[in-house]
Amino acid sequence: MTATAHESKSLEVRADVACLEELQSTRRQIITDIAPLELLYGSGGDRWTATRRRHRDGIARLTRDEMFEKWRNAGAKPGEWKEPSEALLERHANSDKRHTDFVDETESAFPRWLSLKNELGEIEEKIRSREIELTIFNSEIRLSR
Repeated sequence: MTATAHESKSLEVRADVACLEELQSTRRQIITDIAPLELLYGSGGDRWTATRRRHRDGIARLTRDEMFEKWRNAGAKPGEWKEPSEALLERHANSDKRHTDFVDETESAFPRWLSLKNELGEIEEKIRSREIELTIFNSEIRLSR
């Protein structure tokens, strides 16, 4: 440990403030944990909406392919296939268990995102508070001289 780091540490102890390295380490861990959730929920829900729609559209394509296979396996004649409407495919996809499970699973992470955002805000408040406390402590030392 360098002299400056040692002096800083003793100043933290004397001033009875939280250790900056510990606060920063906690902040880095929270940022690591929140990053994937921030991609979904951090933009006001726009990314989550886009992700959900992409998934639903993928399920709609699978549903269309499954309908075609059923039609073909039922012994239908070539040329009789009628493409299902987009509205029908969307309704099927929205109620498909694969899609509802995806939505439920992804939305279950929302409370964790809120909690992590709150934790991050609290850590940042502690860091700001620490800076103010050290400034006050140093001012008190100067005044007492």
